Amino acid sequence: MKYFILCEKPSAGQIFSEALGGARGEFNGMQYVIGNAHGHLFRLAEPQEQVDDPMLAQQLSKFLNLETIPWNLANFKWDKVYLEQKNFKTGRKTTTKGDVERLAKLASECDAIIIATDNDPSGEGDVLGMEIVQAFPFRKPIYRLHYEDDAVVSIRKAFERKQLTPMDTNDLTYRKGLARERFDYATMQLSRLATRYAAENGYDGLIRPGRLKSVIMDLIYTRTRTRDNFQAEMRYQAVFEDENKNRFKSRNANAFADQYQAENQLSQLRASTITIEDAKRKKKQAPKLFDFAKVGSVMTKFGYKPKEVIDTYQRLYEKGYLSYPRTEDKEITVEQFNDLLQIVDVIANIVGVDPTLLVNRTPRRPYVTDKGLAHGANRPGLTVPESLDALRVEFGDCGARIYEIVAKSYLATLAADYEYDYTLAYVTDFPDFRASKSVGVVPGYKNVLGILEHKNEDNKTKDVDNNDKPFGTNAFPALYSFETSKPSEPTVKMVLDYLTKNEVGHGATRMATLANLMENKSASATLTERKGKLVLTPLGYLTGAAIHNCLISSPRATVQLTDLMKQVEEGKVSFAKIYEVANYIIEKDRQTMVANLAHVGADTYLTDKLPLKNNNSALKVKGVWKGKEISFKKVYMDHTFTADEIQKLLAGQTITITVTSKKGKEFTIDGLLAEKEYNGRRYVGFSVPAWER
Repeated sequence: MKYFILCEKPSAGQIFSEALGGARGEFNGMQYVIGNAHGHLFRLAEPQEQVDDPMLAQQLSKFLNLETIPWNLANFKWDKVYLEQKNFKTGRKTTTKGDVERLAKLASECDAIIIATDNDPSGEGDVLGMEIVQAFPFRKPIYRLHYEDDAVVSIRKAFERKQLTPMDTNDLTYRKGLARERFDYATMQLSRLATRYAAENGYDGLIRPGRLKSVIMDLIYTRTRTRDNFQAEMRYQAVFEDENKNRFKSRNANAFADQYQAENQLSQLRASTITIEDAKRKKKQAPKLFDFAKVGSVMTKFGYKPKEVIDTYQRLYEKGYLSYPRTEDKEITVEQFNDLLQIVDVIANIVGVDPTLLVNRTPRRPYVTDKGLAHGANRPGLTVPESLDALRVEFGDCGARIYEIVAKSYLATLAADYEYDYTLAYVTDFPDFRASKSVGVVPGYKNVLGILEHKNEDNKTKDVDNNDKPFGTNAFPALYSFETSKPSEPTVKMVLDYLTKNEVGHGATRMATLANLMENKSASATLTERKGKLVLTPLGYLTGAAIHNCLISSPRATVQLTDLMKQVEEGKVSFAKIYEVANYIIEKDRQTMVANLAHVGADTYLTDKLPLKNNNSALKVKGVWKGKEISFKKVYMDHTFTADEIQKLLAGQTITITVTSKKGKEFTIDGLLAEKEYNGRRYVGFSVPAWER
């Protein structure tokens, strides 16, 4: 048989060609032809195109018509259409139909198809491949290739071992990917609801809730609001202190705002001896390999933005210097461990780690497993750079820094354990008052990680109230006073750490979503960055106020949705359950957003923070154009039309405006009102003839 191998993107196609010996040929007795997409070539059609009823379709086509919400998702056809692509320089639009036809032509000369798209557990790669294959005008046997990563050696091994499984539309991983895609599509309803309710209260702007996006925005909004409203207060607490100023606290001794209450509790205490309950030498293994979000979190310390980290890491991966970036694995296989073991000393020398520190050179838990994995955890690739300086030349300082972080994360797992002396003590007559301290003795893996380790994982005591001096022999009652601390500012690191702690999304998805929120330069931007701090735009404040306390903004709800997707993959629930949960969230969040947005005008905190009423609308402005009543969007890219510009446009005149590209570059364009068409719907909007020839 001759096989058509479908890769996800050009870089993957090149790596497969290198692994198998060319874009077409024979490998291990198997004839093949390689073709590649460039990411998704399809998207789900608009809601009005998903139903057969013309009247319902007309209702669904109106963005702010809420009569059909919640949608009857069980009756949707879930049709897909080719993606539209627009050349930003020429303004010309094309679709991905030509790409699909090109792939179909290659597949037509083969007997079977191998979907070799990214092998990620979310099922997205399966969906991307299957939607392309299903568009072919013929049906041939379909197989799924399972491979660890896009390294040449991994691809060769996968074909040598014939890691192929038959695949069809009933494949559970594929169905899991569809479930995720359809749930996210259903949340479009929340955007319509929030935007409509905001407009009814006089605030215009397109609000875009989303499964991960809303969690991030609510976190930043809540933290920003808490910080802005924070007022430091004094607290008083009854404690014990020994002769070395070590402090002993009790969980039952409250920190009071009233000093008298703390003094009253203090009066019930008396001096006592100290008992050492536990004193031992302890060991701690290195942390697990850094996932993509952890790498991004560390990179923010050095001033790099998520988008730059994502793009640079991808380039390093494509050259084989690093493993697959979007992995969800936390371990590596024994085989991956053995492959790296052969080059580990070279890697260590490149990143400035003494190879003699790498004393654990046999597979051990929790870093290595004998179970099968999709890709294996993030780690150095089998292609070794000449030096960090060589990486700087090719990828900039960002590339060299990323490689150093990923390499040291892996090398630390081979180093000795960190050893420290742990002591736990309590006040003899008042055993509820306790204290502990940890003093580092043998640095172990910390000599490898250095400043890359989390700030709370250092050689000092975990109890910030205590010092490096040993516990004394006697403890004396003392009144401890302190001022409440202001919450820290929202930063990229704070957001990524929060998402990781609450198991919301996966490393690469967290990074990509945050990058999308930060990099948007248009009128729909919700976040900006100032000196490493995340700052809400007026639309960001409106979004935060709208989605606060919504289910879509809850980490707990997001985790439950992830579990539901897993049940789809296990064959325990059908799409009907996904639709049911989606519409439950829509109804609950609808009520919450109505209440939230009804009060934003009276919220003194939000005064001067929200979009100006009826002045920067992303919705519509009405008027008479060519003798008929029309409405058109008041914002084009990041430019809001002035009253004078609106009058000129309605009079049929061409105006000149200044806009900003996504890369932040300003330029002027000439445009006027014209009839346009989108998905079969005609409307009047701002047109730039030079772009639309």
